[in-house]
Amino acid sequence: MFGFLPPRSGGFGSDLGTFGLRHGLEAALPTDLTALAPNDRHVGGKVRQPPVYRTRFEREVSMLIRVALLLLWVTTALGQNSVEARSAGAVPYPRLIHAELPLYPPAAWSAHLCGTIEIDVTVEKGAVVEAQVKRGMIETQVPGEKGAVKDEQQAKLLSYLSFPSVANVKTWQFQPEGRTTFMVTYVYKIEGEQTPLPENPKIELDLPRVVKVTVRPFQPSCSDCVSQKGDGQQSHHDGASLSHEGGCPR
Repeated sequence: MFGFLPPRSGGFGSDLGTFGLRHGLEAALPTDLTALAPNDRHVGGKVRQPPVYRTRFEREVSMLIRVALLLLWVTTALGQNSVEARSAGAVPYPRLIHAELPLYPPAAWSAHLCGTIEIDVTVEKGAVVEAQVKRGMIETQVPGEKGAVKDEQQAKLLSYLSFPSVANVKTWQFQPEGRTTFMVTYVYKIEGEQTPLPENPKIELDLPRVVKVTVRPFQPSCSDCVSQKGDGQQSHHDGASLSHEGGCPR
């Protein structure tokens, strides 16, 4: 054991004190500094290593993951509450108690016209008091071919589907309640193999929101036309004209 001498200013005593202090500390400190860790325990003759602490980067990544999970949970909870609020605040559809069966409009069927009609329907005390066509799209459907109708012809041909749709929806009767307005969509489709004569339509109803009527194409005769023009075009009840590709054969 080395002695510790107080340092003195100058002289041999000062150097001896410095020497003793330095070598005394070196003798007291162990070679392995981990032996001073408070968590060391001798187990089976082996010294357990202290826990490895995470780096700053690892701590930051762990914190970001926790924050992201928390935000995801909050967003999901708010979304569910919003959906429930909208569902609770939405006006329910009135209960339908009577309606006439919707059919494919004969003139449109003969002319190979299909499309979609959207109608705003207002019901008050169980009766339809107002029905306005908001949007509509007409297409031509001939066997093996489907084509769009030009914009200038849309307005003329829309009545082939819109008039029968409005007439049908006005036959609907509901359970008497307050005034309410909702959208009804009529979908008319022509698909399948051509038949020599008209067949019964396929009708799909999701009342009172959607009415879908599907028919197979057939080869119309000239009796299906209201009148036949000499210039190769047919005229229907509203004055709109169609080529023979969409209506009667030549």
